[in-house]
Amino acid sequence: HADDDGMAPLFITVGKTHGIQPKDIAGMLYNQAILPRGSVGRISLSHKHTIAMVKSEVADQAIEEAKQTKLRGKDFRIDFDRGKPDFSSEKRYKGRGKRG
Repeated sequence: HADDDGMAPLFITVGKTHGIQPKDIAGMLYNQAILPRGSVGRISLSHKHTIAMVKSEVADQAIEEAKQTKLRGKDFRIDFDRGKPDFSSEKRYKGRGKRG
């Protein structure tokens, strides 16, 4: 799961539309998930999710500890980021066709 720089991307199911800011994510990871200072890297917010880079050696701890917390009063899920879905091997559905 780790990048070359020893950081692991975590996918968090809250983002800008939930009123979340990078400081909220960093605070949750440091204070609720009890990560050591300096173990959180870049935090990239999208509209509906966030990618947070954490040191790979504390990534499992971040996921386990954060499962018990909320962000700005909202429940969320956190896990290793699996990247964009790969649909290349699946047949794509084309057109609407008839239903029934």
